[in-house]
Amino acid sequence: MFDVSLFIIGQSHPKLKNKLKSKFKKVYQYNHLELFHNEISKKNHNELSDCIFLPDLNFFQEFLNEKGELQTENLFKEIDKLLIFFENVIFSPILNYDFLNKHPLYSWDNIFLEINSIIKKYRNNENFIYIEEVKEDILERAKLRSILMFNSKVSNGHLEHIFSTVIRANYQKIEPVKLIIVDADNTLWGGIASEDSFEDITLGSHSLEGELFILFQKQLLALKERGFLLAICSKSNIHSTLKIINKYPECFLKEDHFVSIKCSWSPKSENIKAIISELNLRTSSALFIDDSYHEIDEVKSNLPSIKTLFLSEDIFSRPKQLRDSIFTTGEFPSEESKNRTKSYKENERRLLDKEKLFDAGNNYEKWLKSLKTLVTSSLSINPLENKRIKQLSIRSRQFNTNPKLIKDIKKLANSQAYTFNLKDKHGSLGLIGIAIFKIEKNIFEIQQIILSCRSFSRDVEKLMIYFMLRKWEASKLEFIKFLLDPEIENDNYGKKFMLNNKIKTNHLLTKKEIPDHLFRIPNYLSLKDE
Repeated sequence: MFDVSLFIIGQSHPKLKNKLKSKFKKVYQYNHLELFHNEISKKNHNELSDCIFLPDLNFFQEFLNEKGELQTENLFKEIDKLLIFFENVIFSPILNYDFLNKHPLYSWDNIFLEINSIIKKYRNNENFIYIEEVKEDILERAKLRSILMFNSKVSNGHLEHIFSTVIRANYQKIEPVKLIIVDADNTLWGGIASEDSFEDITLGSHSLEGELFILFQKQLLALKERGFLLAICSKSNIHSTLKIINKYPECFLKEDHFVSIKCSWSPKSENIKAIISELNLRTSSALFIDDSYHEIDEVKSNLPSIKTLFLSEDIFSRPKQLRDSIFTTGEFPSEESKNRTKSYKENERRLLDKEKLFDAGNNYEKWLKSLKTLVTSSLSINPLENKRIKQLSIRSRQFNTNPKLIKDIKKLANSQAYTFNLKDKHGSLGLIGIAIFKIEKNIFEIQQIILSCRSFSRDVEKLMIYFMLRKWEASKLEFIKFLLDPEIENDNYGKKFMLNNKIKTNHLLTKKEIPDHLFRIPNYLSLKDE
């Protein structure tokens, strides 16, 4: 069950509501937007919630001028209100085309032109999700309306589409997939890779099957643009696989699109485990895609927490399988998400430098000094409105001292946050850390500390604690308090860090109760406060 509430505004569909009741903490139904506004103004609603907005023609009629034209500016204001209030707004207008009614609102062209103007306005808003009703369903409902003079219901297929979209939108907040590991032969292309020729490879515009493999590759490339990492795990010859990737004319995916490529005859679970370890991710953050049930079963047996997607033998259904998978929802594309693969590859160069220094007899601290790391901090007044903070809050689980905080609007009402960006001689890692805090009475309360796994083992967490302690000292407040979710797992890196550094959590602390070493910045890190 998702730990959020769901509001359905618009047409009532008991079947949809009953299905959603088992998935959400609470489901509210309002047949009219005005009823929702009146009711919600009386409540102190402090939960993060989602909304399914199913406006019909009665809703649009409220925004007509005397000529029967839709006043889109007023309509936009209403949608803007919903987007401020809800984390996600799933927008799916339920329309009719009435053959007997000559009102311009019922004109086929007018309806869809106005809907298109709404979609164009909000298409770059990550919290606005549009679900288009199949036009055949609208026509069927219009036909029944003209014959029987009543408004027939939405099709079961469309209700199922709404249901699955809402579930997918919430799933990635709970168990986000960061890494997609795919097989190569008969998955990225048809046939078995050979060093000799491309003769037996099916990929490209020379056949319908070849076009489907291209579409599948394009889908993976789009997922990479949305922040997913891609890797290959194949039982094949590495040279043969790389030859297709780098030299086949119509292969869209290239070597630099992948953070790791492992081809050998070892069990796939071993190679997948190595990939996950290299990237410093949790097994539950990975999705493995293969066309062999035997390989899926072997991997799942040895890595139980991994997600898997078994591709159908019917290659015509594969693009839909990937598109509809609950694991491939992901985040809205951003400059940071597009550069994530580049960032992980830069990290590989850091690790190679580390190995060279160690081989030459140098120690760990010398490697850290050689990186010339600069961490830049900046203040964010409202964490809830910062998309980058929300993304990192959802994606980062290994060092996250209070994972549930992002869902609690009331606790975050007066909070602020410091964000931490990191760059070194190899490049920029972007946003790698967040410290959310609030000042209440005589207490400097650090509500949450988050650190991206990309920056582990570099003592950035020590720098963040040092920074927040200095901010507390500057505030002249008597106490500081570090919150830690009591239900957090024992293997959580953030919890271990607090324990190992003797930081008492969920207690009011004075300076005497904090270890002295936390007031010193590691000498191999530089800090710039913006």
